[in-house]
Amino acid sequence: ILTAPITITDPEEPVDIAAVSGSKIVFRDVTFAYDNDEPALKNITVTIDEGDHVAIVGKSGAGKSSFTNLIPRFYDVTEGKLEIGGVDIRKFRLHELRERIAYVPQMPALFNTSIGDNIRVGRANASMEEIREAAIQANALEFIDTLPNGFDTVLTERGSSLSGGQRQRVALARAFLKDAPILILDEATSALDNESDKLVQEALS
Repeated sequence: ILTAPITITDPEEPVDIAAVSGSKIVFRDVTFAYDNDEPALKNITVTIDEGDHVAIVGKSGAGKSSFTNLIPRFYDVTEGKLEIGGVDIRKFRLHELRERIAYVPQMPALFNTSIGDNIRVGRANASMEEIREAAIQANALEFIDTLPNGFDTVLTERGSSLSGGQRQRVALARAFLKDAPILILDEATSALDNESDKLVQEALS
């Protein structure tokens, strides 16, 4: 991993993302393949306006995660163009593009540090009050308050000391804290029970 070539890079003459109006996402005839494999996506043209809530549904292997992974430039399109605010995302600095996106994967990455610090990954300068509010929105405060040290409870590696649903809620709290204009949920509530899922969906709305 350390010696692998970096293929996703900043442009030589980047566009200032702060000067771009809005966060409308447009896929223009996008085709994407991993290495030299068959395309995971082929000739995709989609417009997602600001304020839209879009659900991508399909069987396993249909390309749902591939679609979402192109937006933060985890990969680049093979053909076509992906725009945010009318600008090809390859013209933005990577860190500025990703600042506009909150991403909650199905299996979130948690770290061997406190729950508070794990939520603070969403916004490094957040106050404890803001972290607590994000936890409330993600329906996570109830279980955090039952832990011996609350937000100061240190998690084991990968957060394995929490249940799957608890890990998901910590990751969702990060997204609430970040409050980015683009929110991507990759089956992010799949490990939650029905009642928790309902509460989180209400908070997201």
